[in-house]
Amino acid sequence: MDEKMSEKELEKMVTPKASGTERTEKANSIVKRHIVGSMAAGVILIPGVDALAVVGFQVKMLHSLCSLYGIPFSEKAGRSIISSLVGGLGASAMARASFGSLVKFVPLVGPLAGAVAMPIFAGATTYAVGKIFIRHFEGGGSIFDFSAERVRKDFLDLYKDGRDVASSLRKEKPDAEEKAPEQ
Repeated sequence: MDEKMSEKELEKMVTPKASGTERTEKANSIVKRHIVGSMAAGVILIPGVDALAVVGFQVKMLHSLCSLYGIPFSEKAGRSIISSLVGGLGASAMARASFGSLVKFVPLVGPLAGAVAMPIFAGATTYAVGKIFIRHFEGGGSIFDFSAERVRKDFLDLYKDGRDVASSLRKEKPDAEEKAPEQ
């Protein structure tokens, strides 16, 4: 994406088209908050620790979504599903993630390169995990009847959308929109 995505375009991507319910809005807020957190975790300079922190944010997000929808949560099942979804992205995406983490070992330029690659991957996968579970829970599903194989194509599409969302969030200036009006 060449230009910064407008706030309206970002909201369209973060908010499912079919729902305007308060619960769905809360779910989208949970996802957005965890996208930002996982992107921050992607900047952690210690290779491997960054990936563990990202998964931690994703599991916490899934727990929050389960709570919101009144669905029992299992950390073990959640970690397994997230691993299956992210692992199913294919060699290209996984290579980018590995590069983003492992390049941090290279003195001087490594941390800089990793600080660019890993946060986008982290944000995109968190977006896709959150969105796929919102759809699943809105459809009456639970964490225990979730099939990563059934949603593989949708997850890949959401991951691609998530890269744009993460890139846009990365470019946002957090304080610019929240400035108080002059008195």
